[in-house]
Amino acid sequence: MIVRRFFGLVIIGLYCLAGCASTATGSSQSAMLIAPGHAAPITQLPRAGTLVVVRYPAMVEADAENAYHQAFRASPIGGRASGINSMDAAQVADGILVKSNYFALSLYKELRERLPEQGVLLSPHVIALDETGALTSIPITEAETLPSVITVDFATYSFPDPERMMGSEPLTFGDLLTPLVVVHTDHRAKAPTHGLILASNPLVAPAGHTARMAALTSVEMLEAGSFESSARELDFITFLRGAGQHMPATQGLAFGGEAHAVQVYPVEKIVLDRFALRQISATPDAKIDPLERVFSASLAERIIGQLHTLDLERAGMVQRAAAVSRFDPSLGALALVGAEDPALVSRLRFAERLLEAERTFLAVQSEKIFEGVHDGKMGYQTRQMLGAEFDILEQRRDLARQQNTATALAVLGAVAAVGVASATGDSVDGMDVLAIDVLSDLTFMAAGHAFMLNSENKALGRNFMQAMVPALEEQITVQVGLLDGNETITAVRFEDFRAQLEARYSESLRAVDTVAGDCAYKHDADGVLGRWQGECANGLAEGAGVGILRRADGTSVEYFGHAEDGRPHGVGYLVEHRQAGARAMEGRFEHGAPDGPVRVSEAGRTDRVVMYDQGAARGPAPLGTEPPRLFDGPPEVMPHQTLALAGEGA
Repeated sequence: MIVRRFFGLVIIGLYCLAGCASTATGSSQSAMLIAPGHAAPITQLPRAGTLVVVRYPAMVEADAENAYHQAFRASPIGGRASGINSMDAAQVADGILVKSNYFALSLYKELRERLPEQGVLLSPHVIALDETGALTSIPITEAETLPSVITVDFATYSFPDPERMMGSEPLTFGDLLTPLVVVHTDHRAKAPTHGLILASNPLVAPAGHTARMAALTSVEMLEAGSFESSARELDFITFLRGAGQHMPATQGLAFGGEAHAVQVYPVEKIVLDRFALRQISATPDAKIDPLERVFSASLAERIIGQLHTLDLERAGMVQRAAAVSRFDPSLGALALVGAEDPALVSRLRFAERLLEAERTFLAVQSEKIFEGVHDGKMGYQTRQMLGAEFDILEQRRDLARQQNTATALAVLGAVAAVGVASATGDSVDGMDVLAIDVLSDLTFMAAGHAFMLNSENKALGRNFMQAMVPALEEQITVQVGLLDGNETITAVRFEDFRAQLEARYSESLRAVDTVAGDCAYKHDADGVLGRWQGECANGLAEGAGVGILRRADGTSVEYFGHAEDGRPHGVGYLVEHRQAGARAMEGRFEHGAPDGPVRVSEAGRTDRVVMYDQGAARGPAPLGTEPPRLFDGPPEVMPHQTLALAGEGA
């Protein structure tokens, strides 16, 4: 026993000599930085939509505070937690919101600089209770109602026990930051993973569940005849709530992500730009961004790399159909895949032009949120807090460095005493206590004082809505292209702006009631009928639209494209939701069966081009063969060419 304790104390001594001050350190290079070069620039926006929406937790409603704090304390990331002081954990939980609020804007800024104008929008969320009393999050703005290609959930994280802040647990404090990130697209753009692209390790299964449920819910809505889908809560909140888990195919971080697998981002504690933090300590300048160089610029590059791998139009087509339906319900289905009739194409373009006006309004609103939160009083206060935290952490490190030598000598002195005692056979229990007491002197002396700063977090969080006021209650003016020229529309609230656009459409064109119908769709030879929204003839799908069918085995089929006599016929895109996972096929269909070269997408694999003969797979297509694409359709007709005629004939 004496010998075992002797060697245990030797190890402790050597550890201290090696440098106890190594605690409270992070990685100098984020895993996000490992990427070859820069992604090629994106030069244009998708039709009537935007490219990226950045979502983040911004504040918590008063009646949801207890539920949020309890869920945060009960779901620690990075270690076990027991006996955590609830008040301390609540302060850390509030700090997460303040830091998420602030650092999400760093990602927004980096994306805004790299993407076309109006290519990125902000969607802050409020943590609230749903109708059942469960924790959820609700978007504060309407940015997520606009068609978008990618959504990025961003949050910072700290382990709920502040007494362990100097250990290896995740931490966002001073010059250390632990990001949590999830990247989604619509499941039609990446069917095998239900649209999930990248997720921080602890959020993979919760985000997989969210993505799967969103895909199945969207299919159910299409079955019910609607393109609308409910807003998806933040994946961090899904994780805290323990709502469900679904593990998709996964892989490590890759640049581009050719295989259909979710990229897993490890939990890491990143060292922020210390030069920038020292500048912040001197003067809380809004232009100083300690996250840009070490993380957000690289994450922005990865997101742009993902945009290059996605079909931008397919990613937003169902959202675009829902948005167009607000102006003209009968045109919603045609917005999915287009139409060949020039008059109908012109109607679609007019509706999409109004959606582009919505995008302009929301882009201005996002800029005002950035200015109000980042460049305003709240940003100034947050930078002051960051500077103070950094100074305290540096003082703690200096103290640890000064104490290391003395502490190590004290422990080694105890070791020597143990050696003497072992030779004489004396008891060493007192020496054990001495060593433990000496090490206890290193119990993170600054931690309690440092986290006292987080008492300011709640006040800063309440300041968020004050910072949002200019964005949500200031008039925004947008030039809108109408049939007979441009018109300036001014509104304070987005809802009022949208209502004015809908009124302009109704004044210019009466809704078309007979173009896009609701009729039968049949996919297989077993005679099962589904629902078709689009062009119809004799009660069956005939022309462009979308078909939904549920087989007897529970498999759901979504088909977007062209049909004849109720079956897929022509260029189309098909998604099968099977028990084993989703599979997508794009190419030409003949009387319901794939025919010719077809691109096949499955989980865990790269895309394959397979040759089909009336539904039978004949093997890989010759190298270089490209199947026809759904969005390589007829050229668009400009609105001014046919809109007047379309209005007269309606």
